[in-house]
Amino acid sequence: MRLSKILKNIDSSDIDCEIDGISYDSRKVKRDFLFVAIKGLKSDGHQFLKQAQQNGACVALVEKKDPSVDMHQIEVANTRLALAQAANNFYEHPTDNFNLIGVTGTNGKTTVTYMIESIFKAAGKKTGLIGTVKYNIGDKDLDVTHTTPESLELQELFSDMREAGVNTAIMEVSSHAAKFNRIDGSQFDQVIFTNLTQDHMDFHRDFDDYFDSKKRLFELNKKATQIINVDDGYGKKLLDSLTGSEILTYGLNEKADFMAKDLKSDHDGSSFDLELDGKIYPFELQIGGYFNVYNALAAIACATDDSIDPETIRDGLARLEVVPGRFEMLKIDAPFKVIVDYAHTPDGLQNVLSAARQITDGRLIAVFGCGGDRDAEKRPMMGKIAASIADIVVVTSDNPRSEDPESIIEQITINGGSHIKEADREKAIAKAISMADEKDTLVIAGKGHEATQEINGTIIPFNDREVATNIWQSMSR
Repeated sequence: MRLSKILKNIDSSDIDCEIDGISYDSRKVKRDFLFVAIKGLKSDGHQFLKQAQQNGACVALVEKKDPSVDMHQIEVANTRLALAQAANNFYEHPTDNFNLIGVTGTNGKTTVTYMIESIFKAAGKKTGLIGTVKYNIGDKDLDVTHTTPESLELQELFSDMREAGVNTAIMEVSSHAAKFNRIDGSQFDQVIFTNLTQDHMDFHRDFDDYFDSKKRLFELNKKATQIINVDDGYGKKLLDSLTGSEILTYGLNEKADFMAKDLKSDHDGSSFDLELDGKIYPFELQIGGYFNVYNALAAIACATDDSIDPETIRDGLARLEVVPGRFEMLKIDAPFKVIVDYAHTPDGLQNVLSAARQITDGRLIAVFGCGGDRDAEKRPMMGKIAASIADIVVVTSDNPRSEDPESIIEQITINGGSHIKEADREKAIAKAISMADEKDTLVIAGKGHEATQEINGTIIPFNDREVATNIWQSMSR
């Protein structure tokens, strides 16, 4: 593709040449590539201009030219934004060719995308999905890199979806992605806001910055249908600021376009009634927890906006058996229940433990930790929440990364309360299982679907679901 076409609406360069590819990683540059120097959290692409040139780059987009590198350099104000625009041009605007749905918020993104995918498949649509647990195109699963990949990989994924005949793509949009311009240039048809609670304060300047990053998805897509949870305080704040052409609301308490009534939740799932097209429809979910009713309402609003009929929506939601690591009830043939959940925020932990409490006749046992090198403010909050809801709390490691696991545990338990401390996560799970009696419920929170654990720079295999299953099988022999 000609450089002039790639740089359309970015720069009017005085040179034009044939470009065979784009990269922001100098190690992946090949002959006749465009190199985009972006500033990362740990390194700066401008430091690798020479390596990019040696590997074959003929042109570079930079925020400041380096006169020591003999390569044509085009200066732009924001290379991350330029990368998104260039990638969109290079892959010839793939999101113009299918329906694109974006879901943002602190909690619920993954479950909402899975619910939407299940509904749209029930309606006969060919779907693509990009999120925390999986990327897929139709029935083909791909490796996951980030919740929302960098703009170059994102546009390549969208291009592959177009070539595969996908007509509906659903994706989670993280605050990092919005702040780092990864979604710029993508044309969303529907955008959904689930909620905003404590998280990522290691990355965002303050809570307003966190909110503004989420808000960008809506500001960039004013022509999209904007779907908002109005029971959430920041949902209301977002709603007051929107100028979009079409807005739909959902909730359980505040007046909304989509409101669930007669909610019920037990160990078999959840049910509720909803009025659609002037008729009351009963909905059943195989996933428990009232918080998942919120997620279902978001998916229902999205599907209704896409003219999918109520019976198909009901069928699509009823088909969804499990979302990996999201209030996932393990089938281990034990006399007590074991639930694995990704809850790693104060609000998420409170929702999961409260939902588990509703379906527990005996004691509620919680095992959780907090990630290292991440938002430390939430640690004592989560310790307090767990102690206030669960009967027994075992505090352990999550992904301690470069931090001392014992130090993280001390921060979690600083507010007091009755906690059992065990830094070894496998031993902590084993201890909790050994204490569980008939009618008890054990919640293992924090890692959900994850298959590894990061400790002091080393990544080891660790899957909460597999570990809990193996421990119980060993104990019950």
